Amino acid sequence: MRALSALAIFLNQVNASRNTGITAAIATGAIIEHGMSRKPAFVTLAPQDATPTNVFVDTITDTTFRINFAGGGSHLFGWTAET
Repeated sequence: MRALSALAIFLNQVNASRNTGITAAIATGAIIEHGMSRKPAFVTLAPQDATPTNVFVDTITDTTFRINFAGGGSHLFGWTAET
């Protein structure tokens, strides 16, 4: 009985460790909500066209991250956030 109680407590503490999405067309510096329960350790980007250069993420928080790129214009990005 005691082992089952510990298992139930463990299962109640499981949090999402990965989330993915695709942005709308955004300009550099756009803030994206990642929808996770805590700050991700990694955010991976995949530009949906070949135009943006020097793509990187910064300002990762418990709720959002910022996408930056060179090359101007507005672009779509696929992203994955993982803890």
